[in-house]
Amino acid sequence: KEEADNIAGWVPDRQALHPFSSLWSFVIEHHGLRWRVMLRVATTPLKAGLLPLENLAMDPKKIYIAYDFWKQKYLGEITSVFVCALELGSCQVVAFYEKPQVPMVIASDRHVSMDAVSIEAYRCENNILCWNSKNIVGEKIVYTIYVPENMGFQGSNMKVMRDKGKNLLSVVVDGETEKTTVKLSFFLKNDG
Repeated sequence: KEEADNIAGWVPDRQALHPFSSLWSFVIEHHGLRWRVMLRVATTPLKAGLLPLENLAMDPKKIYIAYDFWKQKYLGEITSVFVCALELGSCQVVAFYEKPQVPMVIASDRHVSMDAVSIEAYRCENNILCWNSKNIVGEKIVYTIYVPENMGFQGSNMKVMRDKGKNLLSVVVDGETEKTTVKLSFFLKNDG
């Protein structure tokens, strides 16, 4: 039994909220953007609890938006703490972004980095979000775009769906060629 427990990750701190090797976190900087990716692995039973953002080297006074890669689900706005709950044998990969003031790609269904691997020449200026997608020919990629409350979606050269929530768009890149330029335009909403 002891050997099996060791293989499964049973370590002296197994009663901790985040036993050794169950929580990983790293920063990605890509095309002028910066986000944190947190990976939780339940190789042992993990307690439900609160994870202070400062434990992830994040400013607990800032507002973040969070996205779960495996569930392909927007987790909403996060401040000060992240609620952790994970079943035995499960894995969770969550990206945290400081809440943006402009439209921004926050995820894809292709890579746990939230797609630092396929996005090139990313920019958002003059209410236009644009990037080049490096594709695997024959495979589609679905990107998730966060749109601030004060902005509306105007149009795109790609198939766009409003299937993930109020402030989210899904952009489907079909992967017919090795590279695709994605362009979305937005407008500022009137306050009155």
